[in-house]
Amino acid sequence: MNRLWQPASVFMQGVAFAILGCGQDSAAPSPPAPRITDRHELAFISDRNGVSQVYVVERDGANPLRVASDTIHQIAPRWSPDGSRLAYLTRTLRRISMANSYFIGDLFLIVAANGSAVNVTQDTLVAEESVTWSPDGSRLALQVTEYVIEPFGTVLGFPRSDIIRSDGSPTAPFSLRCGADPAWSPDGTRIVQDGAATCNSSELRGRLVVVDEASNQVVLEPPEGQEFFFPQWAPGTTILCLEINEAGRDLATVNPDGTGVSNLTNNPGWIDFDGFDRSPDGTTIVFARSESQQPEDTNIFRINADGSDLVQLTTAPGGNNRPRWSSDGTLIAFESGRDGNAEIYVMNPDGSNQTNVTRNPAQDVDFDWR
Repeated sequence: MNRLWQPASVFMQGVAFAILGCGQDSAAPSPPAPRITDRHELAFISDRNGVSQVYVVERDGANPLRVASDTIHQIAPRWSPDGSRLAYLTRTLRRISMANSYFIGDLFLIVAANGSAVNVTQDTLVAEESVTWSPDGSRLALQVTEYVIEPFGTVLGFPRSDIIRSDGSPTAPFSLRCGADPAWSPDGTRIVQDGAATCNSSELRGRLVVVDEASNQVVLEPPEGQEFFFPQWAPGTTILCLEINEAGRDLATVNPDGTGVSNLTNNPGWIDFDGFDRSPDGTTIVFARSESQQPEDTNIFRINADGSDLVQLTTAPGGNNRPRWSSDGTLIAFESGRDGNAEIYVMNPDGSNQTNVTRNPAQDVDFDWR
């Protein structure tokens, strides 16, 4: 789990690499046509056109649309809180030798009303990994990897979090330098992330850090022998995170001042790293868990925010993961391999009416609700 001082060739491996392949440098994307409608609620990544790109689709699977018609790889589409803009990241492989290479990428914003796309960031030694909108839509928190090319071409990647305004200009208040997985507080005045105090230190590995606009930091300590990762700020005042312990991976909540640590699931099994989400009203959590640590055995469960009333929602083989509530709380979308390839499904909160909304032999992943 240590993200520090990792060679880029190791740091960037995973599912995203499998979908991205080995794309080469490409010209900047051209603006897409203004065809996104108010009914397009799900944005996702698909390689159905031969390269991973951003698509949108209605919640019943109608009218799928590729929104950025260029040849560069794209990842992580994320709607702004008001649904008027869609952020996404690009990914390009830079090779400096047969043995050493690294990914770079930029942040783009699409205006839904007219389809215009704007390149917000342009860096040559930085790859944006994820993007999160502030609650008011004025700022974005970026998890990035900054690369350093050592003598003889060795490439090292360093994680950090950046805060920018949605017009691309820097914003000073937050000092986040190192760390990962930034998440905004509901009022937008604080950010919680996991990571280390300095880029070459593991001092805070497995701990969460809350940072406010004056750069004051509060370190959230997990119980002895456990670690915290992947925080989400709940609609109320608590922080939901993944708790790693000897028995596996559980869900836990903790107050922003570090008090009140509570294990919600307390069950042998392995909750997926990106596999949990709290309902818009804060009362219910959905999560993906595997008893065997095998992706194909992962299924989705629902539990009350206080840890009561555990219900299994999926049973289909092939892996069911990354559940996410719709903004109105009436549906849960998730990714599933039950059809032999990655597809996006929606279901009711009780697990009924599980419906494939992408219906394509390509890989359809990394979705976001509008």
